[in-house]
Amino acid sequence: MKKIDTPQKLRGSYSTPYKIAESLASWAIRSADDRILEPSCGDGVFVDVASRRLNALGAKTNAIPNLIVGIENDFEDTQKSKEKLRSILFSLSKQEIANSKSNQLTLPQIGSLSSVIINADFFDFYNQHKSQKFDVVLGNPPFIRYQNWKDEARELASEIMQNAGLRPNRLTNAWVPFVLTSSLMLSSNGRLAMVLPAEILQVKYAAQLRLFLTNYFKAITVLTFRKLVFPEIQQEVVLLLAERDAGHGNGMALFELEDEKDLFNFQPFDLKSNFKPVEHSQDKWTQYFLTTDEILFLRKIRQHPQLKTLKDVASVDVGVVTGENQFFIVDNDALNKFNLSRDVLPVVGRSIYLKGATFNTDDWEKMKKLGVRCHLLALAEESIPLANKGLIEYLRYGEERKVNTGYKCRIRQFWYSVPSLWVPDAFLFRQINLNPRMVLNETNATVTDTIHRVKFKEGVDARAAVVCFHNSLTFAFSEVFGRSYGGGVLELEPNEAEELPIPYFDIKSLFKEADRCLRENAFSDVLDMLDEVILKKEMGLAETQIRTLREIWQKLSVRRTQRKRASKLKPILQTIEVGNFQKDHYR
Repeated sequence: MKKIDTPQKLRGSYSTPYKIAESLASWAIRSADDRILEPSCGDGVFVDVASRRLNALGAKTNAIPNLIVGIENDFEDTQKSKEKLRSILFSLSKQEIANSKSNQLTLPQIGSLSSVIINADFFDFYNQHKSQKFDVVLGNPPFIRYQNWKDEARELASEIMQNAGLRPNRLTNAWVPFVLTSSLMLSSNGRLAMVLPAEILQVKYAAQLRLFLTNYFKAITVLTFRKLVFPEIQQEVVLLLAERDAGHGNGMALFELEDEKDLFNFQPFDLKSNFKPVEHSQDKWTQYFLTTDEILFLRKIRQHPQLKTLKDVASVDVGVVTGENQFFIVDNDALNKFNLSRDVLPVVGRSIYLKGATFNTDDWEKMKKLGVRCHLLALAEESIPLANKGLIEYLRYGEERKVNTGYKCRIRQFWYSVPSLWVPDAFLFRQINLNPRMVLNETNATVTDTIHRVKFKEGVDARAAVVCFHNSLTFAFSEVFGRSYGGGVLELEPNEAEELPIPYFDIKSLFKEADRCLRENAFSDVLDMLDEVILKKEMGLAETQIRTLREIWQKLSVRRTQRKRASKLKPILQTIEVGNFQKDHYR
């Protein structure tokens, strides 16, 4: 049974570890008179660290309430933040008296703090106070899915985004307009320091925000962590630090640390020469884990006249979405028990069964002998009047299990009729461990949505296209264009796959040898062979260029696959120079 979302999850509210909040405040707050905004106070941890940081820089206790504004939509959290700030101010006041030689100091009267910690919607606050500017914005914005937003807040956020040139959609998470709106409230030399989901580096719905940030800020640094620093929600995060006016150079820098403990041994902002050129686009930021030379090389090679994109030679679509694989995909026993042989299509449900450059009838027969579920119930709407008793019995069995009440099934006119059962020309791995793969389909099988379906354009030789897909250039760009998750898996969505650069040449004569090598797990051999023919002979690339492409692919692939099992490794620095922009982001 699906777990019901808790109120905390619906609000997207999770407390930031104190050490992380403290580190962000130490970087962002530079003087005792900085004005600070916290757009989503939560339990007040950022108000806490901001107050202490201001005091350490010389701000008197009675001045601090005039320097901090915290916004919190939840009334109970607002009260908690007020009480926390009241306690901090009282403690700091006692310290001031204890450290003073004068006996004239008295504890200040601390009022309700309603003008400091404000119970309000942040987007409404912005609309009423957009002329106010702050030197620092600190925070951990809520991670709220579109469908869980309150209508009024969603409408306000959408209007702000549209006015800034962004187009929100149903995938947009609340943290996106929070970052945008917070940025708009910064002064001309302000600093933004926020905890954000690692999605900012790579997801499509954040693409417009990435472009906005690279245009709006002069300097950006991204810190990532190999270990989860929010283990209670299993969410990878980054710490985004962005400067509107940086005196130490323009660009972006990415660093990777072990965990939050490394923050206090790390001084990225002293490394002024490491910023690297930013491409003002909606591209993913994972490319900035590369060196400057590697980044510039990829940008140049992408313009090679003999390169196409995959969408020039094929279309890519998701596999079949059944709504309940355990019911719609049957094994041999169920096939025979319910006499379903006339009502099924062959189906591949896992990429592990795609061994070579091709999937043929022999591969299909091996799957069946292994007892794998590999028969997809394929019923047209008119099938039922002509159905055999076994099929009727199986459908009744499905209704007893309430398969028909699942979302994907109940929105169909006939719950048992799975749509889009077309058979592809080839299969493309959607989730990738070590390397991408495209496999020619020489059967009448289709695939589930764990694998993508490929249909080649008219005039494209399928065997040549499959062979050409396997090269170090396309593999390197797959790491840049795809997205990775905590477990180290790279995922390519159809639109991302279609943008992959691919050198397409008539080299189908190599198909048989490539198939043999792949089936024997001699992957390095097939890649060496195809790089030699495709990249060197056909494209004219030098061996040093081919080696650079291979190294880029391996660097990004190893970083991705070793995220969780890596021990103490040296931080990886990546930076990018932008015209008049620098951006800081920590993870």
